[in-house]
Amino acid sequence: MTFRTLFLIAFFLLATTMPSSAEIYKYRDAKGVLRFTDNLQEVPKDQREQVESYQEIKTKKEPEVIPPQKDTAKTQNSEMDQEAEDLKKEKELLDAEYAKLEEDRKLLVELSQKEKSAEEDAEFRQTIESFNARIKSYDEKLKVFEEKVSQFNAKVE
Repeated sequence: MTFRTLFLIAFFLLATTMPSSAEIYKYRDAKGVLRFTDNLQEVPKDQREQVESYQEIKTKKEPEVIPPQKDTAKTQNSEMDQEAEDLKKEKELLDAEYAKLEEDRKLLVELSQKEKSAEEDAEFRQTIESFNARIKSYDEKLKVFEEKVSQFNAKVE
């Protein structure tokens, strides 16, 4: 698999699994290398009219934990309060993990635009594969969390 193919696969995996808040532009540099940027000023002026752009990816709304109603029995209420607190803590951990993934994604995009030796290219491919595995793991954790929130909300309602 060539570096360009691997990069495109990684880019589209990232684009489909991670929300983006910027418009992404695709163009070829003077050497014919496919480039991606979120800054139109980085695209050579003579290529700006034919540059391809990708719009912001809309993500689904994150589940909201509904606090338990106060008119339930005290023991049930304290259990529900504890469960709600546990879910909030889990959400904070997931948010922190997502922030780290987003930060790492930006670094990988920057690295992808630099020229590399064959050895560096092989190491970069391994880094992309590892990053994709981290994204998959995060997605699985997020699905489990969303299910927990749904079950909790069903109990509260």
